[in-house]
Amino acid sequence: MAIIYKNSFEGAIPARWAELAVLRLGGARITPKEDRVSFYLTDSAARERAMKALKAFAATLPKGVGFQMVGAAMQHENIPGKD
Repeated sequence: MAIIYKNSFEGAIPARWAELAVLRLGGARITPKEDRVSFYLTDSAARERAMKALKAFAATLPKGVGFQMVGAAMQHENIPGKD
């Protein structure tokens, strides 16, 4: 899995990568470049393991941090944000 600022790499993200989720910061940005990062599956054979890891990760996020599954991942599992 890769976690990147999607806007910073527009046009350079490999076509074989699948965007699974987006994390949105809940407070003011101090040092992050953007308020969102995207989680990409870089190996399709690891989809099940990645989805399980994302679900576990989402459960640890503090209130106010948004986490949403996107694209094809929504068909597999929906993890609600903590907004």
